Amino acid sequence: MVPRTRNPTYSLLVLLFALGFCPAGVPADELIMRNGDKLTGTVISKQGDVLKFRTPYADSIEIRWTRVASLRTDKPVTLLLLDNTIVEATFITAKSEADDAEQQEDGDTVILAGSVGLINPEPWQIARGTKFTGKVNVGVKSERGNTDTDELYLSGEITVRRIQDRFNTFGRIDQDRAQGKRTTDKWDINSKYDYFFTKKFYYTGNLSFESDFFADLDLRATAGVGLGYQFFESKELNLKLEGGVNYVDENYIDAEDRINAEDSADTDDREYTALRWYIDYDQYFFGDFTQLYHRQRGLWDLEISKNYNLKSWTGLRFPLRAGFKFSTEVQADWDNIPASGAKELDTTYRFMLGYEW
Repeated sequence: MVPRTRNPTYSLLVLLFALGFCPAGVPADELIMRNGDKLTGTVISKQGDVLKFRTPYADSIEIRWTRVASLRTDKPVTLLLLDNTIVEATFITAKSEADDAEQQEDGDTVILAGSVGLINPEPWQIARGTKFTGKVNVGVKSERGNTDTDELYLSGEITVRRIQDRFNTFGRIDQDRAQGKRTTDKWDINSKYDYFFTKKFYYTGNLSFESDFFADLDLRATAGVGLGYQFFESKELNLKLEGGVNYVDENYIDAEDRINAEDSADTDDREYTALRWYIDYDQYFFGDFTQLYHRQRGLWDLEISKNYNLKSWTGLRFPLRAGFKFSTEVQADWDNIPASGAKELDTTYRFMLGYEW
């Protein structure tokens, strides 16, 4: 039997076909750490002191910017420098602060790491768009049998952010019934407008309405202005503080239940001026595993110094999938001069399912 000979032309075509599907090298960004470690992949962004870098083996990782020695990208990336200059570059290095912020190396623009504010900033951060974010949380409970209980908690928040201003609205409804009787019946809505005159400082104006049946509060309307400072603003960490002056108009369900702290005399519905403070903080821990948050809003009566009230929300959010989150929260409402028969502190613990976009 004569052995079958392979056609040389056929073998050459097979070889050329195989070589055509073998990549000669995949372009990648190169990250060198101060300790000498080298990573290849794709730079995602830099926000605050965190650089996000995607590698073929670990998807997205977060690296402290101060630990980066140099970053070279395959294609130019958009940078927002600390002096608000927008540039495109392919090479960033941590050189001496005495060096010029921009140099030339092998024809590439070289940027000092210490001058970089953001890498691949969001459009709103460079005045090229508007960012819309929001949250919705729902807590529902219904029991039948030895107890007859219905609970409903609904809250929502919308924020519109542009490079120089921000609009935010937050509202909630909390209603509970036990044995066919109301045990909780309160709601509030709060709107704010912030105008940034520097990167951190901003003027703020606020308008709010709230009602709490069992605290004898038919309606409290407030409006005011103030000054705020944005310490941090990123997905990983947010913190802002505000202070200002508000006009307050309070209307009570039963005005005779309200006692003036100064002279122990009955008082009617009131209008007064108050100092206002506001704290808003949230931060992710263990990557994106859990988020701690705290929000506090307070009013201090300038006419009756012992009259002040504050509301705070403190809790943990646990991201699930596709924008859904599970939250556990404690809400504390403090009124230093409560209605007759009401307590100064009202504390609520709740579990909620939410969605963010």
